[in-house]
Amino acid sequence: DADAPAAHTMALLFAASALHAIGGSVWETQLPAVLQTIFADDHDKAAAMANLKMWQSLGVSVLFAMSFGCSLTLQSVAQLALLVVAAGSICVAHRRVVDLDSGRRR
Repeated sequence: DADAPAAHTMALLFAASALHAIGGSVWETQLPAVLQTIFADDHDKAAAMANLKMWQSLGVSVLFAMSFGCSLTLQSVAQLALLVVAAGSICVAHRRVVDLDSGRRR
């Protein structure tokens, strides 16, 4: 009994889904690669990877909890803010800690 969605609504839905999938796959692969580059010679690599998984799980839990009491706009703004912080952290690590292209420490 529901009306069929407009074509532009469906196109936007699929485009946003594709963008989300690409972004998710980049963050799921590049963050571990960055950590493994930073801790290439240390035996702290296992601890760094475990710490990454812990923060990922905590983030998913917080966003799940936010879905019950917060608006979609607030959730989106929170995710965007955390994404900016994460990208900034990677830039700082690249410029001050280790060259992420070669793996050499600064």
